[in-house]
Amino acid sequence: MSTVQKELREAAEQLQREHPGWGSVVIRIKLLKQATGKMLPSARTFRRWFAQSGLSPAEKGERPASQSSRAEQPHEVWQMDASEEIALKDGSRVSWLRIMDEFTGAVLMTRVFSRGPI
Repeated sequence: MSTVQKELREAAEQLQREHPGWGSVVIRIKLLKQATGKMLPSARTFRRWFAQSGLSPAEKGERPASQSSRAEQPHEVWQMDASEEIALKDGSRVSWLRIMDEFTGAVLMTRVFSRGPI
């Protein structure tokens, strides 16, 4: 292992010790920003170095619990979706706005707009 590689490994391991929640990809990105123009090994190599040094991998992240609930009856929640600049077969473009009932999935309203003067 070259001196440059040893220094890189030590820097990566130090970052892992200081930030145990960071994974090998994040550490590699941080080192890439510091070492502009230099080639760095893959994130897999960083993981191997961490394992050889007895550094445990970052814990897997968890998504926060969702606080939104689904509608339990018709018309309790309406969902609005829009699509813009959809190309039609004749080459023209349209946009539309659609309102749907979340519980039943029924389309309550659709408005189609074509390009034109404002």
